[in-house]
Amino acid sequence: MRPNVITEAGISTRLNQWWGSIPFITSGVILICGAIYLVCLLTGYDSFAEICFLPSVVASRFQVYRFYTSVVFHGSLLHVLFNMLALVPLGTELERIMGSVRLLFLMFLLATTNAIFHLIIAFLAAYNPLYPLHFLVDECSIGFSGVIFSMIVIETSLSGVQTRSVFGLFNVPANWYAWILLVLFQFLASNVSLLGHLCGILSGYLWAVQLLASWTIILFFY
Repeated sequence: MRPNVITEAGISTRLNQWWGSIPFITSGVILICGAIYLVCLLTGYDSFAEICFLPSVVASRFQVYRFYTSVVFHGSLLHVLFNMLALVPLGTELERIMGSVRLLFLMFLLATTNAIFHLIIAFLAAYNPLYPLHFLVDECSIGFSGVIFSMIVIETSLSGVQTRSVFGLFNVPANWYAWILLVLFQFLASNVSLLGHLCGILSGYLWAVQLLASWTIILFFY
């Protein structure tokens, strides 16, 4: 019996140490998304039509709140678990580099710019004269993954890492990492928003360039 007690205590200690190593804003986002999913599960709420990012409704009714509600809601346990586990290393590293307040502000900006890119591209694709894709303006999107794709691009730019591991199976050039994940998720998972992830990557590049420029100026004057 004694070895089992030691093993259980060891697991509990390691979990506490792991959770304690996650900084304030990153752990806060995990708790918020987890709590929202738990409330939805307990109340049986599974119709996200009023909170998802729906381009046609956002544009026609100017429901800007969907920019942010769509980010913190998730459709399944695997959905929220996968997103939050992906957030832990990214958020921890960016919060270490940038600080908690700046990371919180960055997440807000990323959710905003992701949604704006999503709106623009969805309507351009839906009403282009050559091959209109009307379904894109009626696609209901939820989840934190768009922001995570943005954070992947930003963290890669700030860290200067040269390669990334894809699911621990093989390494790829860091600059290709987000794009490879974009393609893989379309093949490996169902009900994945290609446009939501794409806009996350584009938004990430936008802020990565600005952050790098700002840091260069600060270091130059310092």
